[in-house]
Amino acid sequence: MEEKQVKIIGNLINKKNAFIIPYSLKISGQYFYVIDRLSHKLYKYDMEGNGGEMSVSGDKSSGGLHFPYDLLIINDLIYIADGGNYRIIVCDLKGNYLFEFGGFGFNDNQFNDGGIFNGDGRSSNPQSLFLDNDGNINTIDIMNKCIKVFNPKGYYIRKYSFGGMKSYGVCVMDQDGSFFISDPAQNKIKCYDQNLDEVWSVGKEGYGPAEFQVPWRIVLHKNNLLYVSDIYNHRIQIFNKKGTYISQFGHWGSDTQGFNYIFGFDIDGKGKIYLTDTWNHRVKIYNNEYLCEKIIYKYQDDLVLRPAAVKFANDEKTFLVADYLNHSIAIFDSDGNYIKRFGQLGSGKGEFKYPNDIFITSEGWIYVSDSKNRRIQIFDKAGTFLNLFPLPEDKVNMIPSSVVVYKDKIYVADIENSMIHVFNSITLSYEGIIAGKGQSYGNVLSNYKTAFMRLDIWQDQLIIADSSNNRIQMYDITKQRFIKEESRDYCIPTRARVINNETMLVVNRGNNTIQIDYTSDRNSLIIGKGPGNQEDELIAPWDADYCISSELLIILDSLNNRIKLMHIKLLNGGI
Repeated sequence: MEEKQVKIIGNLINKKNAFIIPYSLKISGQYFYVIDRLSHKLYKYDMEGNGGEMSVSGDKSSGGLHFPYDLLIINDLIYIADGGNYRIIVCDLKGNYLFEFGGFGFNDNQFNDGGIFNGDGRSSNPQSLFLDNDGNINTIDIMNKCIKVFNPKGYYIRKYSFGGMKSYGVCVMDQDGSFFISDPAQNKIKCYDQNLDEVWSVGKEGYGPAEFQVPWRIVLHKNNLLYVSDIYNHRIQIFNKKGTYISQFGHWGSDTQGFNYIFGFDIDGKGKIYLTDTWNHRVKIYNNEYLCEKIIYKYQDDLVLRPAAVKFANDEKTFLVADYLNHSIAIFDSDGNYIKRFGQLGSGKGEFKYPNDIFITSEGWIYVSDSKNRRIQIFDKAGTFLNLFPLPEDKVNMIPSSVVVYKDKIYVADIENSMIHVFNSITLSYEGIIAGKGQSYGNVLSNYKTAFMRLDIWQDQLIIADSSNNRIQMYDITKQRFIKEESRDYCIPTRARVINNETMLVVNRGNNTIQIDYTSDRNSLIIGKGPGNQEDELIAPWDADYCISSELLIILDSLNNRIKLMHIKLLNGGI
């Protein structure tokens, strides 16, 4: 086996001024600062949006920020909730590292992950900062459901909590000592007095006024109004300090007035609102009439966000990538050069909402699993929309995770119900299932919180990556029965592809490796290690594909948001 890495596409570590997940925003003087959670960077702009990346330098303890969540600016010092490093880091306005406090541990002055750290930042802690009336830094400890107080030099003072809270989102303090805090789990915002007694509570799950789908950031403006980011309703709701609903603005979309999650925002003295349009990868400036005046858009075309599926085109000169969080299909040549995209966020024809798999027929038609739109879309080889078919909700409430086509049948993996469904490729009509939920042979059990159930075709066999059962199953399409299963130390396998009669490629999302197995008794070849972001490391890969003619292996290093190209030479029918 001869192995050579040739290129990495979309490596966030090397990108400058490219918003990936702009998450928190704070105004200080004539500037505003933006934390990008996924590129682990801090940005600084003037009030017209001119500026760019601000390097945080001099930190010798951890090599820089890791999943930062929030920032606070006090007396020309920037306090950053560096969640992935379980600390609060302090730097000056030029980004020079000064000191830090917190750190991993189980003492009151430390932060921890509750024992569920998974490497992708979801359990990072601390996540939110605010200033109290005594000038102390208050930080929400999400794991212990409390607020910890430190003085500006980082010395621990005390901790406190509010009764009746199921979760802690973001908190602010009023001049009279009362608190306004979001409770995402209960879809409420609440007010507590200085004695920590509840004064009022507003909200419930829903889409109407004073209803929420995960309330998060709260800003108390000098006009005595509360502005609340309603995350999954993609809007800002406005209340007075008694909890009475006043107004709202924003809607879901990528147009000028649309949002795709608002995690961070702040308001200047003139009433202008600066917002992170998080999953549209941009920052927007609104006037006091709630109209967008400017968009700061720093995204680069070749960047991919959670690349979910990869497939070589039939000519093997290009490959396609399902760009999950960019809601599009990106096309690259075999040297890794970006060519173009098709699709955008939406529910119309040719639009996507979290595409998660690609299949290409012998005619060159492209089938895309459009997961959150609960449908399969069909395109020609140029990416022009041809047709679509929604998954029938009268059968089961499906969420597709994979699609393959063989002769007159379309096979769709359904992660919501752990089933594989069959459709007629001519009429697009529903024909039934070939596998149901379970752990026994011939059944599948896929938990989309840990992995996707994925499909592939080899000759007349359906190859099933049965991720939650940590095995690969083979289904004979002609004989309509399961014929084999493999389990060679697989760890949440998200794709299995047969390269030839002797070799199978398996993507192990759970242990950050690509595994190549043989029909002989030779040991498996393991590619990758991790989790990490070095060139030879992976974090939760989702897919891979191999081109025999060019001896090129494409790996989707998903949580690093990059694509890795490697030459691997097949020798004597094996590797």
